[in-house]
Amino acid sequence: WANFSGISPDVDSPYYNPDYNQNYSKDDYIVMNIAGSVHPINPNLAQTTYQYISSGQGFFIKSLANNNTIVIDNSMRVKNENDVFYKNENKNSNGLQTEYLKKEIEKDEFKQIWIDLHSNNKPVAQTLIGYHNSATNEYDNGLDSKILGLKTSDIYSINQNLKLAIQTRNSFDENEIVPLGVIVDQSGDQTIKLARHTEHFKNVEVILIDKELNKIHDLKLANYNFKANKGKYEDRFEIRFKNIIKKQLNTNSIQVFNITNFMISSNDQPIQAIDVFDITGKLIKQVNNLNQNEYQFNYTKSNSTYLLHIKLADGSSEKIK
Repeated sequence: WANFSGISPDVDSPYYNPDYNQNYSKDDYIVMNIAGSVHPINPNLAQTTYQYISSGQGFFIKSLANNNTIVIDNSMRVKNENDVFYKNENKNSNGLQTEYLKKEIEKDEFKQIWIDLHSNNKPVAQTLIGYHNSATNEYDNGLDSKILGLKTSDIYSINQNLKLAIQTRNSFDENEIVPLGVIVDQSGDQTIKLARHTEHFKNVEVILIDKELNKIHDLKLANYNFKANKGKYEDRFEIRFKNIIKKQLNTNSIQVFNITNFMISSNDQPIQAIDVFDITGKLIKQVNNLNQNEYQFNYTKSNSTYLLHIKLADGSSEKIK
């Protein structure tokens, strides 16, 4: 638990009876397991995964069954990992790198991404999605962790109808689809962003699908901004990792996604016009005078081949099959 907010009479108690009129913020809890951790989003906290709890730090343990006995002894002590202590006065941390608690899974690197949710320009929540060969695609104690269910705004991945703050899956597959859930407490501007990732994802696209707006967005290129009313969204967003086509035209990168529809994105020069031909060479769609950096259309059929002729504002063009 990170005491960033301090006690306040404006915070309802998540555990105790109403007689307690000074309570701690429910948004200040850190969720930890063997795979890593997700933090309260705070500018004073270095965005690094911690596996150790410093002396004197308060914490809770989620038991696997009722009436279990929890044993904490000196064998769990680790030297030289005692200088990250969460409290309101803490202005920074030393950025210690992750070391994993179980020796048998240290051999192989965790492949992970951290995704943040901002609401009305305020950071509110974080979720972790990762891969490791010791995990299954089911719920694994110690590698998967459910959300605490305390936050009024939240972001989480979904697996087997479980809402997960941390999800660790088996070997990475670029064709995988990971559903996301989002809880919005205040209507208005929302942002989903890729906070950070491990080395494995350096050359892997992290693509957000917004099924409600029929948009495909590469989180490596920019944050995803959208408007949403107060509520819970569990069928709207998903994460994918496969960029179907990516072309470099001079210094301008053109990306074409074909997941739920076609999305063409140009990161520099605006797109001026697009011609779409089928495999016989027949022109089936033509769009002119666009003057925008992104365009989507859903003229797709399964097992069909298309040729796209993309013209940019500077006069250059590219043919993509």
